[in-house]
Order: sequence, then C-alpha cells, then structure tokens
Amino acid sequence: MDKTLPVVAIIISSVSALFTGINVVVGYRTYRRVHPKVKVRIFRRSVVTNRDGVKEYQYVLRFRNMGANPVSIERIELVKHVRWHRKDTLPLLKGERFLPGEGERVPPFDGITHGFSAPVRTVPMSGRCRFRVLLSNGRTAMSRKFHQSRLKPDD
Repeated sequence: MDKTLPVVAIIISSVSALFTGINVVVGYRTYRRVHPKVKVRIFRRSVVTNRDGVKEYQYVLRFRNMGANPVSIERIELVKHVRWHRKDTLPLLKGERFLPGEGERVPPFDGITHGFSAPVRTVPMSGRCRFRVLLSNGRTAMSRKFHQSRLKPDD
C-alpha cells in the first residue's frame, strides 16, 4: 500500500477547509455590509436667541450611513447619560416623530446633516448628554457623549 495516499488526502482536505473558512468570512462580511449602520456626529453646537427672545441650543447633527441600504430617521432625542452603561439614559427632549416616508432619508454610503434645537431651560448644565436617533429599521444610533456645561448661555 502506498503511504503517500493518506498524506495527499490530508493536504487536499486541509486546502478545502481553508477555502471553506475563507468563504464563510467573505459571506459574513457581505452580510454585515448590507445592513444600514448609521453613525451620529455632533457637527456644531451654539447658543442663539430665537425670534421670541428665548435662548436655545442649536445643534447640527451629521448622519453617516455605512451600509449598502438606505435608512430613514424616525425621531431624534436628546438624552442624559446617567450611568456607565450605554442604555442607561434619561430622556430630556424628544424631537418630533416623522411620519413614515416623511423622515430624513440617509442614502447608502453617504450622509446628511440635520438641525436640532432645544430650549436652554430643558437641557441640564451638569452631566453628560448624547443624541439618540431612532431609525426606520427599528434600530437606534447614539452620538458620543458631550458635556453641556462647556457651552454656557449668556444670562
């Protein structure tokens, strides 16, 4: 009996297993790329006085969709971060809920900017805040935490 036959079979099965593993990795990466993934960034913030003489915070938010499918924004909320865990937040101000098909649409591999304003009295001056964005696919996207106390209105 030839002793090289088992060695050849082991080499062929190892190469086949390697190609199968590469195929699994490529399939998983394709699966992850197709889903919409929105990143929220605070582009600019300032304190302004509106027409009624009320001071309010003006935020310009940037939404970037890193996925291959478009997604719509249903609601933007300003929340206060209360603990170390990502989900431990207290809602401070809920933006208007967009009707289905009416919300801002974020195209795939692209981004949009959106304005958000909050009266000064609704935003606490201590602690960390962040924006929570509810998406049309049922997911939420969060911005980074920021300290509101660094942006003080002139009273």
